Amino acid sequence: MLIDKKFIGYALLAVLAIVALYSFYHRGIKVPFRAAVNMSETDRRGGDFWGTFPAHFVEKYNTELRNKTIVKDWSKGVEWDYGPVQHLLTLPLTIFSSIRFAGAIWLVTNYIFLGLTIWLILRMVHDLPPGLKMLMVCLWLAYWPLYPALEENVIEIFELFMIVLSLYLLQKNRDYLSGGILGLAAMAKFLPMVFLVYFLIKGRFRAFAAMAMTVMVIMIGAQFTLGWQNNRMMKNFITELKSEKYGYTYWRSQTIPSAIERLFSKTDYTPDKIYYPQASKTRIARWATKIAVGAIVLGVFVSVWFRRKSGELALEYGIIAVAMFLVSTHGQHYYLIFSLVGYSFALYHLYKKRYVFGGMIFALSYLITGYIMQIREFDKLLIPGSSGINREVFFNFLSFPTYGSMLLLALLLNIYYLNRLK
Repeated sequence: MLIDKKFIGYALLAVLAIVALYSFYHRGIKVPFRAAVNMSETDRRGGDFWGTFPAHFVEKYNTELRNKTIVKDWSKGVEWDYGPVQHLLTLPLTIFSSIRFAGAIWLVTNYIFLGLTIWLILRMVHDLPPGLKMLMVCLWLAYWPLYPALEENVIEIFELFMIVLSLYLLQKNRDYLSGGILGLAAMAKFLPMVFLVYFLIKGRFRAFAAMAMTVMVIMIGAQFTLGWQNNRMMKNFITELKSEKYGYTYWRSQTIPSAIERLFSKTDYTPDKIYYPQASKTRIARWATKIAVGAIVLGVFVSVWFRRKSGELALEYGIIAVAMFLVSTHGQHYYLIFSLVGYSFALYHLYKKRYVFGGMIFALSYLITGYIMQIREFDKLLIPGSSGINREVFFNFLSFPTYGSMLLLALLLNIYYLNRLK
C-alpha cells in the first residue's frame, strides 16, 4: 500500500517541529536564562545591552549603579556606545538595584519582541497553508544565529521587530508611522538607515520624511545629552573608513568585507582576538571589497528602481534586510537574524510559484547560515581537543554564513526578477 504524501509531509514537519522546539528551549531559553541568573554583579559582560546599561549619563548621578557598570573602562565617564535609542530603552531598567534582575527583564523583553515579529510575519503571509506557516515558525525557532542574539542581550532583535513592523504598516499605507518606526530602529544601531534611500527610490516620500525627521530629532537630543563627539562607535567607523591597513577579520564577523579580508589578508586563527593589527588589508582585499560591496549596493537599488512602482514591498524589505548587513564594514554573527525576513518571504513566493530549484537553494542557504553550527558530528572531524578549533570558529572563519547569506540574496533577487516577468 502506498503511503500518502500528505502523511509523509506532516510526519517530517512534526519531526522538524520537535527539533526546532528542543533547540529553541535548550539554546534560546535555558542557556540565556541560566547566564542571566548566574551572573555576578562584578562580572565583566559583553553585548549591546551591557554596553548601554546603565546609560553613561545616568552613571554620573547614581553612585549605586556607577559602581556596578561593566563599561566604565570603555567610557571613563565620557564615551558612550551604539545608538541613543539603546540608551533610551535601557534607561527604565536603572530603577532596579540589581544588574542581574535588569538583564533578566531585558531578556524577557527580547522574547516579546521576537514573538511579536513572528506574529506580524504570519499576518503578512496569511494565505499560506497551516503546514507552511508551522514550517516558517520552525525555521525561525531553529535558526542558530538567534540563540547568541538572545544569550548576549543584543539590540538586533528589537531592530528586527521594528523593520517587520515598518513593513506591516507600509503595506497598509501608514507611511508616516512606518517611516517613524524605522527612524527609531536606525537610531538603535544605524544599519536600517539604508531604508532612507529605499523610500526615496520607491517614491514613498511621507515615509522618507517621517524617518528623516525622527532620526534628526533623536540626533539633536543625543547631542545635548550624550554628545556625538563622545560616541565610540562613530569614532571607530570613521577610523575604519579612512584606514588603508586596518582589517577586521574577527571570525564572528560575517559581512562581505570581513570575509574578503580573511581570504586575502594575513590573519591569525585565534578565536579570542577581535582586532588583528598584523592583518593589514592587502591591495587585492581592498579592491575586492570595493567591487563586491559596490556591485551589491548598485544591483539592489537599480533592481528596486526599475520596479519602483511594484507593490512587492515584503520581497524588497527582505532583499534590503539581507544586503544591509552583508555590505557592512564588519558585524557579528547574530546580524544574520535579519536574514529571517528574507527567508520568510522567499518561502512564501517559492510556494506560490512552485519553484523547486529555488527551494533547493533556499534549503542550502538556510543549512549553511542557520543550522550547520548545531551539528555536533563536526566536532569529531575538527578534533577540538588537539587543535583548539570548534565548529563555530571553523565555519565562521571560513565565512560559510556569509556565502549562505549571499545565496539567499541571489535567490531573493531571482524571485524578484521572475515576478517581473509574470
